[in-house]
Amino acid sequence: MLKAYDARIECIGILKGWKGLMENLTIPLDIAEHDDLHTIGGTILYTSRTNPFKGAESNEERSKKIAKKIDELDIDALIAIGGDLR
Repeated sequence: MLKAYDARIECIGILKGWKGLMENLTIPLDIAEHDDLHTIGGTILYTSRTNPFKGAESNEERSKKIAKKIDELDIDALIAIGGDLR
């Protein structure tokens, strides 16, 4: 986030992972408020067990929905941190 701030790139956090992406749950990540996150434990974004590829739709249909949500939120790059490798 520090490099993005230096480059004047706006950062947003997506609350509750994939669930938040699909439901447009975002918060601004302001460097002045969050520059000490590395010194505290836990997450300010929370988590969920949402799997966007689980369900009756095909992976292609789900991928299109995810891409549409990313476009609607005007996101140019997505950085995923953490997660389950299963």
